[in-house]
Amino acid sequence: MSPIKLAAIYNLTRGQSVLDVPSWQGARLAVAEVNEHGGVLGRAVELLLWDGGTDPATLGFMTAELLGRNPDVSALFGLSDTDMVLAAANSCAAIERLFVTSGATSPHLPQQVPTYLYLACFGDNVQ
Repeated sequence: MSPIKLAAIYNLTRGQSVLDVPSWQGARLAVAEVNEHGGVLGRAVELLLWDGGTDPATLGFMTAELLGRNPDVSALFGLSDTDMVLAAANSCAAIERLFVTSGATSPHLPQQVPTYLYLACFGDNVQ
């Protein structure tokens, strides 16, 4: 049975790396634990990683490229900064792919990308 492919985009280099590297390590650990216990519905989870390089100007292009090369990716997640998330999530929404941010907290994000973006954290208006 083919694995479930997920993609993670984190800024592992430059300024945002202090926020994103711990999240990336947590994502890697979660996937390892899921696979150790039989995967999801009997299917292993395969995790692709892309480094955003802390550059929102190229994140949208990079996300579109990642999805073009890997059309079987079910969902993407990552990034801890609102500007970075907007660049990536809009590219996902354009081709109807889910994006989950692990750290961006702008309460405006759900209105900015209303259908395919989810926040895994509380917004600034709730914290």
